[in-house]
Amino acid sequence: MVRPLLKTGEVRAGDHFVMCTDGVWEPVLDHEIGEIATSHTPEEACAALVKLGLDRQTTDNLSVQVIRVLSVCESADGGGRAQPAWRQAVMRLFGR
Repeated sequence: MVRPLLKTGEVRAGDHFVMCTDGVWEPVLDHEIGEIATSHTPEEACAALVKLGLDRQTTDNLSVQVIRVLSVCESADGGGRAQPAWRQAVMRLFGR
C-alpha cells in the first residue's frame, strides 16, 4: 500500500517542492536536496539530484520532480486564500 506524505499550508511565490523516491532521499541529505532545488532551475536540479544519487551508489531506483512556484493568485470564490495559478486552471477545467 502506498502512503503518501501529505501536508497542508500556504503556498507562496518562490516556494519549491521536491518529490522523489528513496533512491534520492536515502543517499542525499535533506539540506543538500534543499540547496540544489533552490539554487538551480527545476530541470537542472532534477539532473543534479539524480547524478548525486547515482554517484553515491544508491541501491534503489531513483526519480525526482522539482516544482518551483512562480506565482499565486486569489481563489475564484473570493475567500482570500491564495491558490497556485495551476490549481485555478485545473479547477476551471473541471468546473469547480
